[in-house]
Amino acid sequence: MKADFNATLRQNSAVLVNGIRSSYELDSTYYGIDAVLGYQKALTASLIDVAVRYSWNRVKGDDGRAGLDAFSLDNVDSHRIRAGGTYRYNGFGNVSPYVGAHFEYEFDAKAHASAYGYNLREAKMRGASGIGELGVRIGGNASRFTADIGIEGYVGKRRGVTGKALFGWAF
Repeated sequence: MKADFNATLRQNSAVLVNGIRSSYELDSTYYGIDAVLGYQKALTASLIDVAVRYSWNRVKGDDGRAGLDAFSLDNVDSHRIRAGGTYRYNGFGNVSPYVGAHFEYEFDAKAHASAYGYNLREAKMRGASGIGELGVRIGGNASRFTADIGIEGYVGKRRGVTGKALFGWAF
């Protein structure tokens, strides 16, 4: 994970005579573990997939400077559980559209930081989110090529939209 910040401080929309330029660049390791328990039920021309997923992720902390100011960011740990299901229609040959709905709960992610030896107010993320997904899978059992293209929307604690494009080739 990489974070960049770059700014020039301004006063009354004009750069100060001795302009103070502030910037930082951090590179942090990101890793995690997922555990999934699921069940798939094949119907005549479709598939229902229900699952529960636990995720633990960590972003390693780092030290940096913004202008003349030193700061320190601690590790950030996230513990989430997601439950939901996806319905995929397989009646179009190698093209399978799908739709899904999931509930996700973030237990207690906290971001600790300090500057000048003082702790800053920590950023917290705890709460529930609803997730809807819509997409299409191309390829499958008889094809060596597969693609999964979709979009997910988030409401609740997490808000926004993400897209995905996954491509595979079997040898």
